[in-house]
Amino acid sequence: MTTEEYEKTKDMLVAWANYNSYVRQQKYEIDETIKLSKALEKNKDDVDCYIDEEIRETTYNALEYCKIRIKKLDIMIRETALFKETMDSIIDGLNVLDKNLLVARYIKRQDWDTMATFWPCEISSRQIQRIHRSLLNDILQKYRELSSKKQK
Repeated sequence: MTTEEYEKTKDMLVAWANYNSYVRQQKYEIDETIKLSKALEKNKDDVDCYIDEEIRETTYNALEYCKIRIKKLDIMIRETALFKETMDSIIDGLNVLDKNLLVARYIKRQDWDTMATFWPCEISSRQIQRIHRSLLNDILQKYRELSSKKQK
């Protein structure tokens, strides 16, 4: 596994762990964009005959931007949900200790020394790092397999 693949897999696990906050943030952005588009729509209807052409054009452009942004955010949320589903299926296939290691590292954000104290048997942080490295390799391989199956 190259360093680039290693970092990519770690980024995938971070994205998996932060899924709920990411979706919450995107939903908030969609709500704000909808509010803005409603305000622009109301503004367009209320003062359409009184404003000059430049302001009217700016309002229409902003309104179109809001609609496009909402569509893009919706697509991003759907793609993120598919990614989360794929990662969940990969992680559900792991044994309990491996799942606990990933949860501790990426969701609870524990450092290596702290993780060693919560392990059910005596193990060094270096051994945990080796297990983690092999897990990342396995996860990347399984992710590639599942991605290639979905593309077919």
